[in-house]
Amino acid sequence: PLSLATNSSKENRIPDAATALKIAEPALIKRYGKRQIDYERPLTATLENDIWTVAGTLCCPDRKGHRTCEPYTCVGGVAVLKLRQRDGKILSVIHYK
Repeated sequence: PLSLATNSSKENRIPDAATALKIAEPALIKRYGKRQIDYERPLTATLENDIWTVAGTLCCPDRKGHRTCEPYTCVGGVAVLKLRQRDGKILSVIHYK
């Protein structure tokens, strides 16, 4: 029985960033809308201490009217979702301003 529990917990694990993104994206779209999340692409996923953090990218118009995602070029915030790696539970969802 102990080995079965161990195997089932491994099956539910979020093994990589691609899987974290597949889980987080629909939840972010449901909460903030497809248009908002599309504007924040690319989404990134980073793992630290068994917690996946999925975040949007802050992009804005540059002086020529083109969309740029260069750091420190605009003011604003992005959606951030935190997932527990071992079971995929969503721990928090927030949108910074």
